[in-house]
Amino acid sequence: MKKNRISFLACYLLFSFVLSFTSCKKDDPSTNPDLKPVFAGTLNLVQARNLLAAASANNKIVFAGGSDGESNFCDTVDIYDLVKNHHSTAALLAPRRALAAAGLGNKILFAGGLDGGGTSRIVDIYDVSSDTWSFYSLSVSRAYLAGAGAWHKILFAGGWDVTGADRDVVDIYDVTTGNWTVSQLSEPRNEMAAAGLGNIVLFAGGQKNGSVSKTVDIYNAFSETWTTAQLSEARLAPAAAGAGSKILIAGGSTGFPASKTVDIYDINTNAWTTAELSAARASLTATAAGNYIFIGGGSGPAGFSDVVDVYNVVSGQWTTLKLSGARITMAAAAYGTKIFFGGGANALSYTAVTDTVDVFELR
Repeated sequence: MKKNRISFLACYLLFSFVLSFTSCKKDDPSTNPDLKPVFAGTLNLVQARNLLAAASANNKIVFAGGSDGESNFCDTVDIYDLVKNHHSTAALLAPRRALAAAGLGNKILFAGGLDGGGTSRIVDIYDVSSDTWSFYSLSVSRAYLAGAGAWHKILFAGGWDVTGADRDVVDIYDVTTGNWTVSQLSEPRNEMAAAGLGNIVLFAGGQKNGSVSKTVDIYNAFSETWTTAQLSEARLAPAAAGAGSKILIAGGSTGFPASKTVDIYDINTNAWTTAELSAARASLTATAAGNYIFIGGGSGPAGFSDVVDVYNVVSGQWTTLKLSGARITMAAAAYGTKIFFGGGANALSYTAVTDTVDVFELR
């Protein structure tokens, strides 16, 4: 009789957990097909700048670094608290641009970049829960590196060092232990796209010794192993983001002309397919929220773009939205139902920087 009671209690608890889990998932934008992306207005950074970086964690979206209209390096950090609807500021340990950012758990990291005297080794680590900062040093100083996180690992890969040499080094941060390790890409390169999804982090494209690359390095954060793949088209500085089971690598430069190619990787099936952006463009930016991946701005044959291509990872359908103004070299990040595209240059001159943050929302 005692066994039966225990079995009944176990079944009851399991059933209650399933009900609770199911009801929670209804509010998760990634599982609610009724939510659609819309333009929700604009905010402002405290300082206009481009070549900045952005990431999100635990209800906060953070923009950091960059370069102002007079090519000065910036240490400015804009912190948007989505729960409190509050905008605050902080400062990086040192001003820099062309840095990389990634967020996971309750940590957001900003790594490397150009600091005026060369390339930087600094990693600024923001704990979004305690609102405190700590610091670390990359194994090698470098700029135009790429960063992304998955499982409980944040990776910063590639870039070029103070001598201008392309690097294959990968610095790996474990957000649960705070430990750092070092690994390597299959080939050195800079200006890659990076994205993390599930237990996968990938680094795609870029350039090696001045030649545009098709290489994709794929890291399994669970098994701590690497594999490689090839893009359908070699390109420099594409944009990447992931949602559902899909990671998109979109646009970029094939050397001189911009590309409209989108490579789509399914992390569950390990299969690759292709699609196209609404228009070819480089210097674009990507992020993801819910069932949607957003690819915004950039420049192409028609000039600077205000287009945001939106891909629904469930239906496979594409739609477009508009930024408040055309621009390149923005930063983007999303959390929950909010999607932010911030900063960038809005004219042919990189001195024409903006402080605009375009906000999209899933409603």
